[in-house]
Amino acid sequence: MLSERYRASPAGDAFLETWKRINGKIPGSSFANVARGLRQFKSADRLNKVKVPCHVISGEFDRLFPPAVCQEIANLTSGATFAVIGGAGHLSSLDSPREFNDSVLRFVQGFCGLADHSAQF
Repeated sequence: MLSERYRASPAGDAFLETWKRINGKIPGSSFANVARGLRQFKSADRLNKVKVPCHVISGEFDRLFPPAVCQEIANLTSGATFAVIGGAGHLSSLDSPREFNDSVLRFVQGFCGLADHSAQF
């Protein structure tokens, strides 16, 4: 879910420790129910009905929603844009925040017709 670079950082260590502490309190059946629900949730036939601007982002090494799956989601969503965050995992907003924020900013600027201004995050 996280890139190796992020996992090796102090922030990654802190995130993983918090994740372990929180997940240690959740019964395994809850995770099984979430996984079952995700497998049963089918939305592909409704994506073409989305009428708001969408920006689909995938991490290069995302194993839950790999870039090919996210590209397909973007293709099925009318007018959606798509970006891959190089070197990122599933939680690209955590492990690659600058690249993630830049991608979102470019999308918003393009949607709003704003001039390209470099973000300072």
